[in-house]
Amino acid sequence: MSTALFIYPIVKPNNKVYLGYYHGIGYLSAVLKQHGHQTALLILDTFNADKISTAIARTPPDFICISATTFQYTLAQEICRYIARHYSIPILVGGIHAVIHAEKIINELPVQGVCYGEGEQALLAYAESVRRNDEPYDSPNFYFRLSDNSVIKTQALPPTDINTLPFPDREIFNFHNIIQTHPKLIGAEFMSSRGCPHRCAYCFNSSWLDIYGKQFIRRRSVKNMLDEIEYVVAQYPGIHCISFHDDYFTADPTWIEDFCTQYHERITIPFWINARADTLTEKMIRQLKHAGCFRIHIGVETGNEDIRREVLKKTVRNDEILHAFALVKRFGIKPVAFNMIGLPGETEENILETIAFNRRLQPAWIILSVFYPFPGTALSHYADCLSIGEKPAEHFYSSDTALNQHSISKERVQYYYKNFVKMVYMRS
Repeated sequence: MSTALFIYPIVKPNNKVYLGYYHGIGYLSAVLKQHGHQTALLILDTFNADKISTAIARTPPDFICISATTFQYTLAQEICRYIARHYSIPILVGGIHAVIHAEKIINELPVQGVCYGEGEQALLAYAESVRRNDEPYDSPNFYFRLSDNSVIKTQALPPTDINTLPFPDREIFNFHNIIQTHPKLIGAEFMSSRGCPHRCAYCFNSSWLDIYGKQFIRRRSVKNMLDEIEYVVAQYPGIHCISFHDDYFTADPTWIEDFCTQYHERITIPFWINARADTLTEKMIRQLKHAGCFRIHIGVETGNEDIRREVLKKTVRNDEILHAFALVKRFGIKPVAFNMIGLPGETEENILETIAFNRRLQPAWIILSVFYPFPGTALSHYADCLSIGEKPAEHFYSSDTALNQHSISKERVQYYYKNFVKMVYMRS
């Protein structure tokens, strides 16, 4: 048996910490536990040496795993360097940011390995080598730093069949507290798929092309998905709603029809999803409503169709979005609109177009973000500095823009960020 300590650095939108459930660590922990290994979790919203030392002393780990997104990477760097200075424990880094910048991270941080692909089988291979007291450098999907300070890249594994994975570990988190934080807004979080077949220029999903040579979506079977929901509901009484955090829940109409039929028969808890407007047909929405769907989150992004198509590479028309919102509301489901401002080349007039378009849509709720050129996306070249960590945004809902544009000032982007929702719903 080996022991893994997961460290999860999180960010604080508007100085508030909402700890949602993180499926990445959940799956990694579940796979290790399934094979007899021990896991522990430390969550940090700021650097805290005492908490790190206490966690290491409580369950002395054989290795430490740090998972980070781009926004979390600055804190992850600080944690890595502290552990390397004070302990002789191997450190592994993973997460979305590591997939994009694996080679860079292995050369700039004092870590043993950086995972550049999916982590479940890679981390299990590493843990098994630790259990055998073998060198771990044959573990796939890693960049490793060897004892002579050289760096190697191990073989890449094909994408995981997600139906073969154990249900993600919720015990490692305080899942009861998570589901009680926003019981009727967010509820218990699940994922039925990984990936997306589309290539929107602002999204990370297209980065899988560089790793696997293709882009795709992998879907769990309906039975596998519902078995997990029933298991979690039985383990954690008091779940008021269920949320599916798939990037593209409505990708397969046949799967949706099967899911809705079986969900209605097996589960009685209302749920919400993310959807793409051009996939929402009257038949699908009727099925979702019958199954218990009460909210659908839809990507609007911008009210300017040319920007959506030419800059964001999202081929959804305004009339398709208007039709989808009207259908969703007709069936008594609440539509939520995702919007972005501060887009490359965007002007104040374009932002006002987006506000006017949302007035026509009249969503039940607006989720607004300022565009950020994430590394690994097609729009990453718009960043002033791609060395994320030198000047990152604070979090996903930061009002700061990373772009210096002639078309609109940072101050005006901040103004519209603060007043966007009010300007949609207050017609005067």
